[in-house]
Amino acid sequence: MLSFTRNCLKSDNELVNFVASYAVWYGRMMSPFGRNKFHCCRRYGAAIDALWSMTPACIFNAARSRYDISEVCTARMTLELIFIHSGDFKLSYSRDSMSVFEVESLIQFLCTS
Repeated sequence: MLSFTRNCLKSDNELVNFVASYAVWYGRMMSPFGRNKFHCCRRYGAAIDALWSMTPACIFNAARSRYDISEVCTARMTLELIFIHSGDFKLSYSRDSMSVFEVESLIQFLCTS
């Protein structure tokens, strides 16, 4: 979103440049474009002017710092179980492999605990 906004504000097309400038600097919450910019400011704790200098790596680091490692591990484990449940990932089945009910129970446990 930030890259798109930046490109619109730097556009050689006068109409695109005017509409983007108005939405960000004047329209703010009255336009989806301005609201997205405001959302980015709130989410990353930055002033509007500072968002122009934020790189994708900077945004990734800011987002990553909001979660601890246990939350990330839980999310990854839940995702793998969802892939198993949907059939996108396969378990090598043996006597000890998990049933569909067990996979569903684990998903429910991870999402509710």
